[in-house]
Formats: sequence, structure tokens, C-alpha cells
Amino acid sequence: MVLVLAGSAGCVFPVGIPSTRFDGGYTVDHRPTMRIGSHVAGYRLDRDARWDVGAGYTVTAPSNDPMSTTTSGGYLDGAFLRRIDRFTRVSIGPGVTVQVPTGGQDVEPAVYVRAGVEMFTSGTTSGTSNSRCGSVSGTWFGQTGFGTYVEVAKPLTLDGFAVTAGLSVRLPAFGGVGVAIPFCK
Repeated sequence: MVLVLAGSAGCVFPVGIPSTRFDGGYTVDHRPTMRIGSHVAGYRLDRDARWDVGAGYTVTAPSNDPMSTTTSGGYLDGAFLRRIDRFTRVSIGPGVTVQVPTGGQDVEPAVYVRAGVEMFTSGTTSGTSNSRCGSVSGTWFGQTGFGTYVEVAKPLTLDGFAVTAGLSVRLPAFGGVGVAIPFCK
């Protein structure tokens, strides 16, 4: 009897999603790259933000060269932001990435400079999502954006440099509460 009551009561839990920026692009030698991380500008409601700092996960896939491998690791970057008009801004700033090839041979640190153009908006939006087995209610707050970027990276342990161009998507943070009914099908 107690198990039936506990199972039908549901579970209440907090929901939090950090502000997230996704970058996806290709290097000049056709290597796809991806970064996903949380960035300070995404939490701001202020449209006149002058700087951004972020950190996250990065991965670069192999090119057509059968000798190259996938590398993955972390990144940290910063940028100065300059608004062009109400919904558009440019950014430029340095970054550092440390990646390890699949198989864990050597660490591959690199420094880079990233320049981008982003269309963005800021604000708050509340909403609720319901299903038969639960519900989530909360608020999106911060900045949403879409843009392009170009970066030039210099590996610290290898010769040469890499040029990457791609698209960037910024999502605002989410905070709320969820209710789930255990064992619901």
C-alpha cells in the first residue's frame, strides 16, 4: 500500500540548464570541429555587454587523412563584444584549448584568436511543458543568438596553424521545477 502511494505521488525536482554556446565548423583541411560550453554573456539581460568569457568541451574529428585521429578536450576563451546595431554585435578574443587524441597519446595544447558576428536578443520567457507522465515549468532568461565565426589556432606542440570557419548558436539559461510520475508508461 505504501509503495502504491509513493509511486503515484510523483517526484518533484529542480531543473537548471546553463546558458550554452554551440560552435560547429570546418578547418581548411576539412576537419569538422565542435565546441559546447557555457558563456557569461548568455546569462545577461543587458544588451550592451562588452565582454564574454566561457569554457566547455571541444572535439575535432579526423580529416580524409587515414593517419589523423579524433581529438577532444576542454577550452577556455574570452571576447570583447561591440554592438553594431540593436540586434547585431561583433566579437574578437583569445582562447586556449587542450585536446587529447583518441588513445591518449600526447596532449595537444593550442592558442587561438576567434572573431565572430552574431545576431542576438535578450529577455525572459516563462513556459510549461506537460506530458502524461510529468510536467516542467520554468523561465528561460538571458541571450539567444545565431552567428558565424572564424578562428586561427596555433598548436603549441606542432608546426603550422589551423583556420576554422563555422556557425555559432547561443541559448539562454533555464531555471524551473519538474514533476515526474514514477513508473509511468
